[in-house]
Amino acid sequence: MDKSSFTLVGIILVVIALVTLAAVWRQAVKVRRKYAAWDVTSGKVIDVRVTSITPGNPYYFPVVEFFSPAGQKMTFESDVGSYPQKPRVGKLVDVIFNPEDPRQASIKSWSAMWFTLSAIAGMGCLALVLGVVILSLSL
Repeated sequence: MDKSSFTLVGIILVVIALVTLAAVWRQAVKVRRKYAAWDVTSGKVIDVRVTSITPGNPYYFPVVEFFSPAGQKMTFESDVGSYPQKPRVGKLVDVIFNPEDPRQASIKSWSAMWFTLSAIAGMGCLALVLGVVILSLSL
């Protein structure tokens, strides 16, 4: 690979990284605003659904029940599963929900709210560092 190709790869990585990090920042601001307007209540794990993404590797998704401010019983399956640890039925959890539509609910945990954005931001940072290193080596 010649020097100009090496430089081009570095530039492309830096641009991809900056676009990715800007998109993550924008989405994080949206998520923060959304959850700031939502209410928090207590819920209980009433069931655990098992999904095997690959054979022999079950992921456990808690099914949570909580009551809306109007007293309506609400149930949802968490978007975030665990492996290898299985959630305990009967465990109390914090639930964050949209007060205008309690069907929009999630377990209030860092992983449920921020894991995906953090993983994407980590990849963006890695691409940025790689791009900068490649550019510095090609100069």
